[in-house]
Amino acid sequence: MKRNIVIIFFVSSIALFIYTRYKENSNIIEADNIDIVVSELEKRNEKSLVVFDCDDVLIRFKDKILNYRNRFYLKTWIIMNYFLIDKKLKDDLYSIVCLSAEPEYVNSKMPKIVKSLQNRFVKTVVLTSTNTGELGRIPDMVDWRIKTLKKMGYYFGKGWEDLESIKFTNLRKNNRIPEYKDGILFACSLKKSVVLNSFLETTKFKPNKIIFIDDRKDHLIDVGILAKKLNIDYIGINYIESEKSNSNSEFSIKKAFSQLNKLRKNHVWTK
Repeated sequence: MKRNIVIIFFVSSIALFIYTRYKENSNIIEADNIDIVVSELEKRNEKSLVVFDCDDVLIRFKDKILNYRNRFYLKTWIIMNYFLIDKKLKDDLYSIVCLSAEPEYVNSKMPKIVKSLQNRFVKTVVLTSTNTGELGRIPDMVDWRIKTLKKMGYYFGKGWEDLESIKFTNLRKNNRIPEYKDGILFACSLKKSVVLNSFLETTKFKPNKIIFIDDRKDHLIDVGILAKKLNIDYIGINYIESEKSNSNSEFSIKKAFSQLNKLRKNHVWTK
């Protein structure tokens, strides 16, 4: 009898887990090309909020080793050089890469898509895990990120002209304070839902629908749970064009490790 109860409990738990995961994913659309994104965004109006991730959605670095899909090799190199790189040096090296590596579009149509939404008075915002404050040779990561996006033709401050910069001091993490500035939310590696929720509470803006475009499904699920809690309709778009295009291009581990070794030894990022 006890054995049967245990089995029933075990099977029920698995069924509940599968159902929960299904519900979490039911509002997420897979998009491996820009046309799927466009078809969804064309339906939006001024009562919607369209949220964009930054890296591997709006832009990415041209160097393959810096792409998210190749993070295993980057982490491997970091582990191999663990005793040669302390935190201060790591921050300095990363800042050199940020200042030297060349950004590119994931899809060159994306700036026009964002501009089209803004021209229809649809609210748009970037939600990135990027840290705030100083990093190595970069005085302020916030200003660096904004400058980089503007250089690529993205102006997310449009539609938020009356909104001043916001520092979410209650969300401080490791002396980093999540921040809003010029249409961009900097989450400082906190859960994106936490920072987005604070932004909505502070601005008292409640859209009738949130559309979140990210290349990571865990972030999409996270924000989807928030939307459900706030009783806001939600669609997550798992935009993986960057991963797809990179998988079809040549990646050299030898070249990548050579770049990283020269960075460590000479403090220069070579292309």
